[in-house]
Amino acid sequence: MTSVYFISFACSRLATVFLVVKAAPALLVGANLSVLLCGSLVLLFLSDNFIAFYCGVVCIGVGLSTLFTSGLLWLRERLEMGAGLTSLFLIATSVGAQCFKIPVAFYIETNVAALLYAVATGAFACAVLFATAKCIAGCFLSERNT
Repeated sequence: MTSVYFISFACSRLATVFLVVKAAPALLVGANLSVLLCGSLVLLFLSDNFIAFYCGVVCIGVGLSTLFTSGLLWLRERLEMGAGLTSLFLIATSVGAQCFKIPVAFYIETNVAALLYAVATGAFACAVLFATAKCIAGCFLSERNT
């Protein structure tokens, strides 16, 4: 299962290298979040089926592969990001990723369903945060331009 995840992660990252030239960062983030949400829902509701389980893992690998870099590109379009803000963003996301491992480590042995709920909740939270940030940025930029 881990190899399937990392193969889909690497292939998607390679494809995105060519896609990032033509597609807008907001489109890439939206596509990544959509695939991530689909994979999370497949794992949450169809994890008993062997094929569906692996399809969910592939979707999560594809969805997570360039989510961070696409999000950073999208943010750089909206904000003046110097070295300090970029460093703060990197540290904050790293701390968040490390904190997410604590409940995962606790539940992986005792309650696997809780792990699937945590993955789905994290994917949903990312989608809501991006949609909120996009709305706020759209309102802020339209006010600044008028």
